[in-house]
Amino acid sequence: MNNGKIRNISLFAITWPIFIESGLQMFMRIADTFMLSRVSDEAVAAVGVANQIIQFAMLIFNFVAIGSAVVVSQYLGARKERDLGQLAASSISVNFLFGVVISVLVVSLSGPLLNVFGLDDSLFRLARSYLYIAGGALFIQAVLTALVAIIQSYGYTRQTMMVTIGMNVINIVGNCLFIYGLFGVPKLGVTGVAISTAVSQCIGLTVNFFLLRKVAGVPILWRYFVHCCSSSLRMIGQSLSSEQPFCCSASCSNRDAILTLSLKNHCKRPATRVSR
Repeated sequence: MNNGKIRNISLFAITWPIFIESGLQMFMRIADTFMLSRVSDEAVAAVGVANQIIQFAMLIFNFVAIGSAVVVSQYLGARKERDLGQLAASSISVNFLFGVVISVLVVSLSGPLLNVFGLDDSLFRLARSYLYIAGGALFIQAVLTALVAIIQSYGYTRQTMMVTIGMNVINIVGNCLFIYGLFGVPKLGVTGVAISTAVSQCIGLTVNFFLLRKVAGVPILWRYFVHCCSSSLRMIGQSLSSEQPFCCSASCSNRDAILTLSLKNHCKRPATRVSR
């Protein structure tokens, strides 16, 4: 294992890549919005509303991922390397299950969810087409969030930052292809932006899984994913309890943003509404 000996890393050396990576994660959404501004204002508004739903869903993934990173750090300090593989597999498995459930809910309930914001018909169609793809790929983001949190708990924050930079580059290139129709690629607008985001997340997931196994040296075996129960779920219970205050406050902030946007849109809309 690569983590067999203690790595002497300063607090600044660990935290500055995390700070940059957090900004880059936000930049992916900002880049989508900025590049869509070349298409139409309606596309920007539709994606902005859809991203409110996606960001709220991602809080659930952080609920397990960041809490698992806390428990992994505790196990590393206590020299319990034997249980780390099982803990990592449990975190990834639970986030994957959360992701699948939320992806299904977002796709199947996209209409009622968007109706909360009181969108016009044109914005509604654009936002729904974006949610079908970006919302359906939420399970990828769920696993990716768990992987990044575990890798960072080993101190490999620069590596995850570089992966996020690569994801941003792929996302921007994909946006250029689908928005501007470069090299004969069809212009798909909002749908193309959602596709490029999902593809960049898939590539980032693959690279981070390689980092988890080969660079961080986590003793994770495939059978851990199959037998993710009993003691493994108890470990996840520890991670959930450690992150409950953070996620409650974060979810309240995101809820307030959704309610504010919904009330604002409803006030601007005329009284007549079309049932969807």
